[in-house]
Amino acid sequence: MTGDPGPSLADQLFSALMVDPEWSVREARGFVWWPHRFAQRVMAGEGFEDEGVAGCRVRVETDLLALDRSPTPELEATLADLARHPPMAGVRIDEESRKVTLVSSLFVHEALAPFFVPRLAVAAVLQATYAELGAETLARATGFPPAAETHPSSGARPHPDGLLRLTAERVLPAGDGPSRYAEAGELLSSAVELRARGAKAVARPDGLNARFPFAANAGDPLAPGNSSLLEVRAGESHPELGRGVFLRLFLPGGSALPEGRPATSVARRLNELEHGDGHFACQSFGGWTLESSEPETDLPVAPGPPRPCHVTFLPNYVHVEGALRNAVLDAGRRALWAAHVFAHRRGMS
Repeated sequence: MTGDPGPSLADQLFSALMVDPEWSVREARGFVWWPHRFAQRVMAGEGFEDEGVAGCRVRVETDLLALDRSPTPELEATLADLARHPPMAGVRIDEESRKVTLVSSLFVHEALAPFFVPRLAVAAVLQATYAELGAETLARATGFPPAAETHPSSGARPHPDGLLRLTAERVLPAGDGPSRYAEAGELLSSAVELRARGAKAVARPDGLNARFPFAANAGDPLAPGNSSLLEVRAGESHPELGRGVFLRLFLPGGSALPEGRPATSVARRLNELEHGDGHFACQSFGGWTLESSEPETDLPVAPGPPRPCHVTFLPNYVHVEGALRNAVLDAGRRALWAAHVFAHRRGMS
């Protein structure tokens, strides 16, 4: 890759979304557009290398709620519950912009842009659809107003962009069939690759379980109390999007987490740190929330209340060969990132 990849990748996403110039504003490293009532921003970060590959992080963010006052614990709890079944996006409280947004991001390099840009475009459409259908309900539940706004020169868009029909016409029908991520060969090879990277991993018919070191200087770094747990499940259905695959990365909880800080606040802070890191190279099609893990026999789970967990859902519609492997490996990298955050208490105290 030569030069700065950011503007080119933003242009590719602009074309993939078939954005109308009348309902958009171009920026140096991206654009803002109005699929209907809620603005959506596409931003390409500065270029950097990840494991020897040059690219940049491309982020899509859609406004949901306006923060007309300081965020409340009730808002954090409501958003954490929403994030348990993400629409290929996480939920972020951004006090700087005074908004609650849906956000997805992906590290993209030139060679794989034809595969990655369409997936990010689907995430953008799902974000816009969720904002249109759910912002008022979310506003009633939280007491914070919807963040709808008009185009600075074209005014209010009278009708939704036709691309928003993609969810009903393509994504939902694809979710009616069996999971496209339940291929035994890819599950087995993903478990083998995780073990080669120092994790404990076991494939199963509907997914896999894996453990990654979390607690520093632990006698057994892969014991339940010292490690994070990844549960991959292709046998579950998303309540809105149907079949696909869930990836849930659980932190160990207990003494590994900050004392005196509500778990919902920990999840919120992890989202802020992840999306604020311009060199975070893992795919972000979900977010940190609170969740309870399944009881396991092959990788035992210590019982306890819901704890911080990163949840990703990939619908059948975006399945391509190798997508699950990449998501699993990224979950392992996110586990190590979270362990580093807590080991150094970076922004978590």
